[in-house]
Amino acid sequence: MTFADLALPAIGAVLVIGAYARDRLDRAAQKLRLEMADRGERFLKQDGLPQRVRDDVNFMLDGAFGYFWPMVVMPFVAPFAMFWVLRKNGPLARDAVARRKLAPAQRAEYDAISSINMRVLFANHPFLVVIVELEMLILFAPFVLLMAFFKGDLMPAVTQAAMFSALEAQAVPAFVRRERHRFHDHTTHQPA
Repeated sequence: MTFADLALPAIGAVLVIGAYARDRLDRAAQKLRLEMADRGERFLKQDGLPQRVRDDVNFMLDGAFGYFWPMVVMPFVAPFAMFWVLRKNGPLARDAVARRKLAPAQRAEYDAISSINMRVLFANHPFLVVIVELEMLILFAPFVLLMAFFKGDLMPAVTQAAMFSALEAQAVPAFVRRERHRFHDHTTHQPA
């Protein structure tokens, strides 16, 4: 048997196993999606929630049922966007301010919804989440250590869920919008 004789059955087996694994992940995640939808809708009915928190929970609820493109773009954008997200007045700092405005019970529920969102995100995009996690470990961990060394601050408000949320909901869409405008400007202003 040659490699070509084995390639087609191997590809077929990988596709069948991949489809089966995808189906199992979707079924497992469905319970979490429904729980997140229920908890998120109840959470959003509360009065006095900061608009940033409302926007974040709405984004999580939209993404629970298959918001695909931010996660496809994130592994490529995250290394560049991570430092934009972490800057002094960046999205993480603004998210931390909004989070501090929540009552303790609201903060606990928001954290629970964020945790469920991370699990759903992993079920929806297992390989992409692992890639972004590695990027965060390689790029973000040294940054945190340098902050601790020079400023004595370990950035306690920065959690995995907060970082993913800021990247997915704010940095990736901003990057894509900017690139789309650059592409549009480039294609519409070409000399005739």
